[in-house]
Amino acid sequence: MARNGSGTYDLPAGNPVETGTVISSVVQNNTLTDIGTALTGSIARDGQSPATSNIPMGDNKLTGLATPTLRTDGTSLGSIQDGVGVYGATVGGSGNAITVTLAPAVAAYAAGQKFSFIAGAANTGGVTVNINGIGAKAITKVGTTALVANDILSGSLVEMEYDGTRFQLLSPIGTDPTGTYLPLAGGTLTGDLNMSAKSINTAVHTEAAHATTSDIWTGGNTCLLSGGVVTFTDVADAPAVGAVREVIANAAHVITDNAALEVDGNANYTCAIGDLLRFEAKTTSTFRVSIVAHGDGGGSGDAKTANPLSQFAATTSAQLAGVISNETGSGLLVFGTSPTLITPALGTPSALVGTNISGTASSFTASNVTTNANLTGHITSSGNAAVLGSFSSAQLKAALTDETGSGTAVFATAPTIVGLTATGDITMTAKSVNEAVHSEAAHATTSDIWAGGNTCLLTGGVVTFTDVADAPQAGASRMVVANAAHVITDNAALEVDGNDNYTCAVGDVLMFTAKTTSTFRVNVIAHGDTATGGGGGATGGGTDTVFQENSLIVTTDYTLTTAKNASMVGPMTVNSGITLTIPTGARLVVL
Repeated sequence: MARNGSGTYDLPAGNPVETGTVISSVVQNNTLTDIGTALTGSIARDGQSPATSNIPMGDNKLTGLATPTLRTDGTSLGSIQDGVGVYGATVGGSGNAITVTLAPAVAAYAAGQKFSFIAGAANTGGVTVNINGIGAKAITKVGTTALVANDILSGSLVEMEYDGTRFQLLSPIGTDPTGTYLPLAGGTLTGDLNMSAKSINTAVHTEAAHATTSDIWTGGNTCLLSGGVVTFTDVADAPAVGAVREVIANAAHVITDNAALEVDGNANYTCAIGDLLRFEAKTTSTFRVSIVAHGDGGGSGDAKTANPLSQFAATTSAQLAGVISNETGSGLLVFGTSPTLITPALGTPSALVGTNISGTASSFTASNVTTNANLTGHITSSGNAAVLGSFSSAQLKAALTDETGSGTAVFATAPTIVGLTATGDITMTAKSVNEAVHSEAAHATTSDIWAGGNTCLLTGGVVTFTDVADAPQAGASRMVVANAAHVITDNAALEVDGNDNYTCAVGDVLMFTAKTTSTFRVNVIAHGDTATGGGGGATGGGTDTVFQENSLIVTTDYTLTTAKNASMVGPMTVNSGITLTIPTGARLVVL
């Protein structure tokens, strides 16, 4: 046997030989063969043969390993510490498209790979990296968030790890290259902060005083209370144990010493305006309250009878208003010389002289205004204002109380009137009425006869109507002029004259009246082939009338018959001095 399975070699039987005895060739040959087999199973120091199984080191070391040059090479702790195969000393490309060469090279990306390199340039936007030419992969931060300008700075050490899709940045993101900003966002300083003759300005937030729920923790480290006097028995929970806030009292609030609020001296405390209180969270819901400074003179340097206000820090108008409880108005503090007043309410002054008054006023009453005063805007005058400033129609309408309609003012010559509603007779003296006509494609159910003007001219081929588009409102009416032998079906949606289907002739005028927005009454008010009051003219086959003719000029006074409508093909002209009267409720349609 070459070895016994535990690594021990034992000579085969017949060994060792004894002095003075004959050595058997069988024993000798077996011994040499066994030794040869044992040597063949050993690792040659010159590397002639590889190991055929795992080699346990028995808590011993492999020493003297060379720096690996292939991914399959073993490595030493020194090579790992030196970053062999994971630190890219050769970096190329640009700030946004980086190339890195590793030695030994990687053959493919795999999740968990970590690499590092020194950036050759700052990035200006999203970044990709290509390791040993395998392919470009995005570098992101905090998961999948793309990098922005200066997240990687020139000369900075970049560490990243592949997550199976992209490389995620492990090293801190870069900062403003000019050094304007601290590279911290909600972080913690671990060393001294040198202010170089500068100050730290902490945020101050205002919080309404409330007996139990004032959130003094919101915003900055200082909270300015607002509102009326409150007896405090608690405040809102702190964000963490040990949190501290300074609270400035705006009124004579009472801080109650209790289980939630442990007040200095274990007694209730009544604040003075300007008192500075320190709230420290013992737990998130119990607090120690200390009086840091007294607004009534308890602190050093407070302004009292002998001390001027000049020893206070610079104060804005808003800050001063915050400690005054009986002021009126808002805005900036006003002094006597040349103040600027914004929308003041002056009450009723006993004497007010204005030599140059401009702007607007919602209510201005003057006992006497000189005739050459330059007044603009709306004016209420107890006298006669013969000449007023420039007005728009909307401004003039706002000054009237009995107008009807809306829009711009209308004068006699060539006015444009939109949406006129007449409540009496309209007398046309030598004038015509031109009514809008719109065309609509005939459709069995959806023709929108209501679009456009009051008259609809159908177009297209012959259609059997069973419905039309919904009306804008009940009671709406439209005249429809047929262009073909359309069939109007009498049904639940269309109630036809005589309760029977009607086949149109070209030129028929139909009146659609909305009983509801979706049901309609249909009346035939004029026949294209037998119109009442017409003059016949040309005929088709037999005696069928093809054209219905009418004159275009009204030469004598005429009043439409009561309870009747009329239509004609225009244009229509009413001669000068001639009156055409349309009775109330009647309709004249000019096609």
